[in-house]
Amino acid sequence: MDGLKCIGTEFYKIGTADNSFPRLINLEICEMDELMEWVLPFERTGILQIMPRLRKLGIWWAPKLKAAPAVWKLESLEELHIC
Repeated sequence: MDGLKCIGTEFYKIGTADNSFPRLINLEICEMDELMEWVLPFERTGILQIMPRLRKLGIWWAPKLKAAPAVWKLESLEELHIC
């Protein structure tokens, strides 16, 4: 996705019937040359309301990404790779 600078909360379709990617197990963010920000939606309690089954997350080649989002709050996450 050339030119994508931000993955914001609108990406997650919060409030719709099929939100939060409930069956997603593996996610790779790859070759995002322009990605600068990735926002994860939280409840006031600080609990993530997305990707409840995500086990593996890889972020490959996102040189402008300022910081990885708070993925440690994904309770199901077992593997994280950032390169």
